[in-house]
Amino acid sequence: YMDIKDIHLNKANLFLSKIPKKKEKIFIHYRQGRRDLTGPRDNVSKYTLEDYKKIKFLGLEGIALPDKYYIEMIKFFKKRVKNPYFIILTDNTDRAKKTFFQLKEKIISHNNQYVDLTFKSSCQTGIMSNSSISWWGGFLMKKRKILIGAKYWLGWKRKITFQAGGEPSFAKLIDPNKFI
Repeated sequence: YMDIKDIHLNKANLFLSKIPKKKEKIFIHYRQGRRDLTGPRDNVSKYTLEDYKKIKFLGLEGIALPDKYYIEMIKFFKKRVKNPYFIILTDNTDRAKKTFFQLKEKIISHNNQYVDLTFKSSCQTGIMSNSSISWWGGFLMKKRKILIGAKYWLGWKRKITFQAGGEPSFAKLIDPNKFI
């Protein structure tokens, strides 16, 4: 079992304290590629949004999940969770603001990926992206209720599971192709 460093845990708890107490916290890991690599986010990701659209994977361009996948999963949670509050964890805050502008009960994290990972592990519900940090965040959740993940993971456009055994068995898997 993995221990999370106190510095990340303290920052995650500080971030969580901004969320109204009576709300059900639902994370959205919205992985889109960062436009501004000099911004306040960590410097681990070297890919931009344009890279995410152009990267060829299994012969097709783009690996990011469609925005409609996230929007429809938000609707799913709004129907099933009392007092939902969405926490958007992203590598592209500008795009997240535009994509989720109509969502009223939300906050967008400006923390680094380690604090976001710590936060995910403390949630009970969430919407995953098809990334390793999202997989680990879901895996480390202590009291998982409902976790949504992408069927086929990185191979979703071809409907080929990639990488083999990489789909999160601990999540409800949804085919992102339904939202293209």
